[in-house]
Amino acid sequence: MMWHRRVAGLAVLAVLLALGAPGSAIAQPVLPAPAYDNTLYALVYGEGISNPAALDAQAAELLARVRPGPYAKTGFAEYFALDLPWGATPGAPLTAPSDELLRQILDGAERHGLVFHTSAMAGISRAVWVYSDAKREDRRNAQWFGNGAIVAPGFSGGAEQQLATAYVTPSRYARKLRRHLEAKVRAFAVRFLALRSDYPATLVSGSGDAEAELNAEGESKLLGYHEQPITDYSPFAVLEFRDWLLHTGLYADDGPFAGQGYDKRPSDTFAQGVGALSADNLDRFDRQFWTPFGTWELKYFHWSLSDPFDGDPRALGAARSGAPGWSPTPNAGEDLRAAGFDAPRHRTQYNPRLWDLWLEFRAQMLANYARDFATWMTTTAAPDGATLEPDRWYSHQIPGDYLNGTRPGWPIPERRLITSASPFWTSIVGDDVGSPGVTVLDRLESGSSGRPTYRRTSQYLFDAISKLALPNWGIPEYAPSWHIDVAPEANPASIVLQYERAVAAGAHMFAFTPWPHFVAPAANGPALGAFVDRVKYRPRGPQSASYVPPPVRGLSGSVSGKVGSISWSWQIFPDTPDFAWWQWPAFLRFEVWRGSHPGFSTTDGRGVAAVAATSLSSIPLDPTRPFYKVRAVSRDGRRGPLSEAVTLGPASPGPSPTPGPGPTVRPAPSPSPRSGARPILIPVRPRW
Repeated sequence: MMWHRRVAGLAVLAVLLALGAPGSAIAQPVLPAPAYDNTLYALVYGEGISNPAALDAQAAELLARVRPGPYAKTGFAEYFALDLPWGATPGAPLTAPSDELLRQILDGAERHGLVFHTSAMAGISRAVWVYSDAKREDRRNAQWFGNGAIVAPGFSGGAEQQLATAYVTPSRYARKLRRHLEAKVRAFAVRFLALRSDYPATLVSGSGDAEAELNAEGESKLLGYHEQPITDYSPFAVLEFRDWLLHTGLYADDGPFAGQGYDKRPSDTFAQGVGALSADNLDRFDRQFWTPFGTWELKYFHWSLSDPFDGDPRALGAARSGAPGWSPTPNAGEDLRAAGFDAPRHRTQYNPRLWDLWLEFRAQMLANYARDFATWMTTTAAPDGATLEPDRWYSHQIPGDYLNGTRPGWPIPERRLITSASPFWTSIVGDDVGSPGVTVLDRLESGSSGRPTYRRTSQYLFDAISKLALPNWGIPEYAPSWHIDVAPEANPASIVLQYERAVAAGAHMFAFTPWPHFVAPAANGPALGAFVDRVKYRPRGPQSASYVPPPVRGLSGSVSGKVGSISWSWQIFPDTPDFAWWQWPAFLRFEVWRGSHPGFSTTDGRGVAAVAATSLSSIPLDPTRPFYKVRAVSRDGRRGPLSEAVTLGPASPGPSPTPGPGPTVRPAPSPSPRSGARPILIPVRPRW
C-alpha cells in the first residue's frame, strides 16, 4: 500500500515539475520585447561627425569594437550650441543647430544602424559666445565674481574677449535673457520632435543644458575652499537671493515661483511673505546675520522688477560699463546704496550662516535652471500635439559633491563644488519634466606615490544613486578611465567592471568621452565592446531578474505517411529579426505537446518531446491527438505559454484517452538550431 502511495506521489510531483509550480508563471514577468525602456544605450562622442566622411569612418571604427544587440544599442552623441539671434522676433527659427545638419547626421547614423543622442549647450557655461550680444547690451546678463569682474582672475583679454568668454547668469531675474532662453529652447524642442518623428529608431534622447554651472575658472590651489573666487554676484542674482530668502518678488505667495523660496529654520527670526520688506524685518535680519543693512535695496546697481524688459534704463550697456572710471563695485554715486542689501562676498564678512545660505541659494539657482530648461523641452508641443517624453530628456549636471572620489560631508571637498555650485541634487529636475543626467569622469592619474591611481567620481555616486531608486537616469558624459598624466588603462576587465556598476545603479544611457581614448590602442574600446556583448541579450534591469519565456511563434507542419514534422520560428519576437531563441542566455529548450482539440492545454494534452532545435521530425502520429503546440522553457525552469496549434493529419473521432503528462525527455547536445537537424531524444525513465 505504501509503495502505491509513493508511486502516486512521484507521479503528481512529475506533473508539477513538468507544468511549473501553481501560479509561478503569473508571479514572474514575461520576457519583454526590446523597447526604449528596457534597452541600454551605450554611446560614444564622435569627433567632427558633422562631416559625413568623418561620420562614416568613425561609424566603422565604432562597430568594429562594439556589436549592438536587441537590448543594447550603440551610436554617437554630439554637442550642439543652441543659437538664436539676440534681437530675433518671436517665433524666429533657430540659427543653430540647423535642421539640415541634424538630418545629415541622423541620416548617417541610420545608414549604419546606429542611434544618436544630442547634448544641448544653451550658452550659460558652455558655448557662452552665443550670448555676447546679450552681455554687451547689459553686463548684468554675465556672471559676476565677488570683485565685480565677469572673467576669472588673471584673464588678459580685452573687453570684447571678456564679453565672448564670460559665463552667463542662470538667474530667473534676468528676465529678458530668460525670455530669450525659453524661446530658443522651445524652438529646439519643436525641431527635436520633428526629427524624432522622422527618425524614431535613431534619435533616442537628448540632454541639456550641458554642464550648466557657475564659473569655476577662478579655482586656485593656493586658496582654501571658502576663499575660492566665486560667482554669481550679478545684480540679477543678488536681488533674486533677497527675494528667495524673504518670499517676496517672484517668490511671493502670488508670484510665479511661489513655494520655491527658502524654507525657514526654527532658529530664523526674520519674517517671510507679506511685510517682509519692512524696516522692522530688516532689523531682525541684521541682528540674526550681523549685517549692517539699512535698506532692502541693493548695495550695487539697485533695480526693480517693475523695470521694463526692453529698453531698460538701468541696463549696464557696453558704452556705460566701458566708460573711464566706471567700477562694478562703486564706492560713490547713484549706483551705490552704502547700507544696501548684498550677498556676502566672503565667509566671515557677516554671520557665517548667511554665507551658508548664499551657497545654498547658488546651488538652488542652478537646480531651478536645470528644471526650467527640462520643462521648456518636455512641455513644448509639436504641431500634432506630441511632446517629448521626460525619460527621453536628461539634465546634464556636474556632481560636484562626488568629484574625484569625494562625497557629501567630505572634510576637504573638491574646490569645484563651491565654484561650480553644482552638487548632484541639481540634476534631479523632477520625473514630470525630465530625468537626472550627470557627468562622470573617473580620473586615472599619478598618485602621491607616483603610481597610477584612480580618483573616481563614480566611487560613491553610483551607490548613492542606486539607493534613490530613480525611475530613470543617465550619464550623458562618461569616462570610466580618463588617463591624465599616466599611461592609459591596459586591462579591459577593470573598465568593464565600471560599466557594470553604472548599469547596476540603474543607468539607462551613457555617452563615452573622448573619442581619442576610445580608438586608442588601449583598453577603452575593447572594454565597451566586451560589456555590450555581456548585456545585449538581456533586458535592462536587475541582473537577477527572471523572465517567463514569451510564446513560440510561426508553427507549421507536414505529414508523410504515418509520421509528421513541425517547425517554428527561431526568432523570439517578430519585430526583432536578429534575436534568436538560443541567443537569450536564459533559454534552455522547447517542449512539444499534442492534444485532441485546438484549444488543448497541458492539463488535457500530452508531452511529445523536448528539443533544442526549432523543429521536430519523424513524429509518430496519434489520430486522437492531431493538434500540436510548442512552448519554451528557461534554464531556471520557467515555462512559457503554449503556442497556437498546428494540425498534423485528420482528427480521429471517439473519446480521448485519459489526460497525462506524457514521457519526460531530455535533449542531448545538438547542432545549432538554425540547421534544423533532428534532435536526439533520450527518455527519462521513472526510478520506481
